[in-house]
Amino acid sequence: MPRDAREAGYVLGVAVQVVLVVLILGMLVFLASRFRMRVDLTSEKYYTLTESTKRVLSGLDDRLHIEAYFSPDAQLTGQLADARRTLRNVLDEYVQNGRGRVSVQFLDPNTDNDLREKATRLGIKPQTMSSRGDRTLSYKELWQGMRLRYGGAKQKVLELVQPTMVPFQYEMQLTPAIKTLTVEEKPKIALVATASKSANPGGQADYRQISQFPDITDRFELTRYPLNNGELIPDDYETLLLVRPQNLDDRQKYVLDQFLMRGGQLVVFADTDEFSIGQQRMFNRTVVPIDLEGSDEKFLEQLESYGAKVGTKVLLDDSQKSREPFQRLVQTQMGALPQSVYYPYWFHAVDEDWAAHA
Repeated sequence: MPRDAREAGYVLGVAVQVVLVVLILGMLVFLASRFRMRVDLTSEKYYTLTESTKRVLSGLDDRLHIEAYFSPDAQLTGQLADARRTLRNVLDEYVQNGRGRVSVQFLDPNTDNDLREKATRLGIKPQTMSSRGDRTLSYKELWQGMRLRYGGAKQKVLELVQPTMVPFQYEMQLTPAIKTLTVEEKPKIALVATASKSANPGGQADYRQISQFPDITDRFELTRYPLNNGELIPDDYETLLLVRPQNLDDRQKYVLDQFLMRGGQLVVFADTDEFSIGQQRMFNRTVVPIDLEGSDEKFLEQLESYGAKVGTKVLLDDSQKSREPFQRLVQTQMGALPQSVYYPYWFHAVDEDWAAHA
């Protein structure tokens, strides 16, 4: 074979190999962009979505588009910057687990007045947040709201996704909102609330307090149910909330038993005792009459037969700001002097934004 022919064949072979290598690398890059996998090396699976979130995402029948109205990452420092990185990672996990049905669009209201006005109309506003660095404490105007759009008609607006460096706490804010959009027909919940000596008559205060939780009203149809009529609970109620049961007669206990026997879910918030501060700062304890006087069945024993036992222990919050002080006179060498004493079990509402700790 002539030398020129051999050289031409060698060059052609090298060229073919180069082309094949380029094609293989291109295919690997393409597949890597389409199929990404992260490995969570923490023993507690700290950076892995919970199974409940994965179930919600796997159950999406339509497209979920997340509009993230965010301040630029470059403007954030300290803890806010770390929290933003965590949030972006969580959103990326939602996309990866969404089976192609979840998309995220990042929008900066600071760069476009029309976009800023749109966010304001949606109810998304900037919040002033503190950011602590190694040696500094600064305050930043933070945009971190979202609009979740599901299908063509449903949407949910989150005015502010609270910054946190704990991935699970972002799930607590995002997953219930997504679940709300996917519910076609709200499950019905019956609320039975009886009056206590310290509550409004008829359990109205309990109903108002529970009905103010948006996570409940957005996902469930909550209705007050009169248990005292003696009728069996209709089949369209799947769950019953029994709040502070008092003076239950045997017929009411039978109604609750039949509700459970047909597959209903019963949630009981039972008080065994009531506590109050009486005259001369005396600490009073009153036993709650759960059963109607003269009834044959005992409701607490009925609950135990289902495997639920109501405890009688009293919880104490030992932090000083959660207790109510009063003054008492103490005899000393200098005479009677006032001394501050804290009620041991005085449940004192503390003026604090608990949402910041959620």
